[in-house]
Amino acid sequence: GVPIPPFPELLFPDRVDHRGDRASENELALQLKKEWILERLNTGWRPITIYEELGIPINRSSFYRFLNRHGILRLGEKLRRVVPEIIHRPGEALILDWGKLRDYLDPETGKKKTVWAFVGTLGFSRFMMVRLVHTNDLITTIEAIESMFREMGGVPERLTSDNPKCFALEASYYEPLLNPGLELFLSHYKVQMECLPPRDPQKKGKVERMMPYVRRLYEAHGSEWHGWEESQAYLDKKIELANLRIHGTTRKKPVEEFL
Repeated sequence: GVPIPPFPELLFPDRVDHRGDRASENELALQLKKEWILERLNTGWRPITIYEELGIPINRSSFYRFLNRHGILRLGEKLRRVVPEIIHRPGEALILDWGKLRDYLDPETGKKKTVWAFVGTLGFSRFMMVRLVHTNDLITTIEAIESMFREMGGVPERLTSDNPKCFALEASYYEPLLNPGLELFLSHYKVQMECLPPRDPQKKGKVERMMPYVRRLYEAHGSEWHGWEESQAYLDKKIELANLRIHGTTRKKPVEEFL
């Protein structure tokens, strides 16, 4: 047989692209933080909290691309279910709810105590306020609501909540029996009370969705306990930043919509 002739060399060979050989500044900066990121993921931090605490001037998409590229975290698509949107007019409703934030050991008694986050969200703007409380009794709750009124510089048309004992002595789908002390408070400020039907949290979804968000904002604080004032100040700074971010539903900044 006749031997196969050698393949001729290209007259104009392709240039080798070395751009992929060079790591970007963001990549190098995140590489230095890789162990720190892994450590916090292992302790339960969410990726967005780690991004907020990085201290590196990079955008969020670059951070998530780094996580994907190195197999640090697989970002699966979240399943979404359709829930009808609750529409409010400006100033119509302040939606209220409680959620457990954390436990701590009282340095004086050595006993475990619970810190509750009392969250208020304005229905139209999604402007959020949080007060840390030790109980949801009537006096503590009224004081927390009054402090929200002062922050707002006014009052809403109504308060919307479920049926805790400080609001309703008896829950009902149609005519809840309000706490007499609450009725005096509402009469003084000329505000109505809307106690939602039992076992129907979707009707106050704008604040139900906030409880996991508030816990996430606080998680970078750590387990140390330095007193109520320190934790409230820490959370206030986080909430201030949250109100400056574009809301996922309205696509507007809550503080700007509120103002």
